Order: sequence, then structure tokens, then C-alpha cells
Amino acid sequence: MPPVNTINALGKPTLLTLWKRARIGVLGALVSLAAIYFIASQIDLTLLSDALRNARYSWLIPSAAFVIIGLMARAQRWRVLLGGGLSWGRAFNIVNVAYLVNGIVPLRAGELARAYLATRAQPPIPVLKSISTIVVERLLDLLAVLAIMALALTVAPLPDELR
Repeated sequence: MPPVNTINALGKPTLLTLWKRARIGVLGALVSLAAIYFIASQIDLTLLSDALRNARYSWLIPSAAFVIIGLMARAQRWRVLLGGGLSWGRAFNIVNVAYLVNGIVPLRAGELARAYLATRAQPPIPVLKSISTIVVERLLDLLAVLAIMALALTVAPLPDELR
């Protein structure tokens, strides 16, 4: 059986290729919808309305500011790891898209989206370089969590069972 051609004479993907790509997107959407349904079915609407009524909305602006500062710091960290291969604005945009994808699609697909988007930037970042910097970032995150845990364990009182 001859191989199925994925590109037509005009250089465009064939309908079969597009269908294969769409199946992955549909599967991701179905998994996300099932997760949303599962979570939403466990929400007590009276408790939710009480919480929204009693919320302190004055904390939204400082919280949003800290989230933006954190995203800016992550974009700068990734930019440094890439050796300045991306502009700061482009790195910030790609990091935000990656976090959006991570929030919607399971299995941390946002990291793959970030590597893909970096290859589409001008100048393009090689995919292996991009993926390696993402792995280094995750290792740095793990190191930071371990350092915070070590600090907390030295400062906080421990129960006798843990000593």
C-alpha cells in the first residue's frame, strides 16, 4: 500500500491530515469538558453565591498585579535561559499562551505549545534549545520548592512523630 500523501499539489494539507489534527483537538476538548462538568457538578450554588457576595473585591487589583509581576519574571527568566534569543515582549506573550494552554488542556501541553511558538518566532529558536530551557525551568522550580520546604522545616515546630 503506497503511503498516504499529506500535502496536496498546492502545498496545502489534505483533508485526511486536517481530520487527524482535528481529532486530537476534539479529544482534548472532550476531556476538558468532562473535567469541567465533573467539577461544576460538585459546586453548591448557594455557597458560591454567599462567597461571591461576601468576597473582598479590594484584593483583586493587588492580586492581579502580583500575577502580572510573576508572569513578567517568568518571561524574563526564560529569556535569560534562551540567551536573549527572543524579545522580552515575545517571550512574555509565549509564556502567557503556555499558561493558558496548561489551564485548558491536560498533561501540561502548554510547555509543548511554548516550544512550538518559540520555533515560530523571529528569529526562530531551535526546538531542542527551547525544550531544554523549559526542562531547566522546571528543575529550578523544583529546587525553589525544596529550598522553601527546607526553610519551613527548620523554622516551624515539628510534631514528635516527624523528629
